[in-house]
Amino acid sequence: MKNWEQVLLTPEKTIRDAIKAIDASSLQIALIVDARRQLLGTVTDGDVRRGILKGISLDRPATEVMNPNPTVANLGDTRDSLLATMKLKEIRQVPLLDKDRCVAGIEILDNLILPRARENRV
Repeated sequence: MKNWEQVLLTPEKTIRDAIKAIDASSLQIALIVDARRQLLGTVTDGDVRRGILKGISLDRPATEVMNPNPTVANLGDTRDSLLATMKLKEIRQVPLLDKDRCVAGIEILDNLILPRARENRV
């Protein structure tokens, strides 16, 4: 299993399950997907906090606190395009979708801004 796959959750999973998935990965996000891995929404720490403040129990489905309209990118989008989107939307991670709109990965801002290795040592 790739690291990002551990944050994929089905709609019946609870908010507590989402917190566990977020905590177990370094991605700071959980993705709610259907049986085909089509993205239904995202859950972040902020979504959970807002749910708690509204009195929503951690044993309720994560769909009750998820963002049903998250910012997404297409698999194969350029680094510059991803950076521009993340800067514009002020987000640190973006789900990557394939041509069938299924989750194919997650891009993390920290990984995009790492210095690129260069072949020329000068």
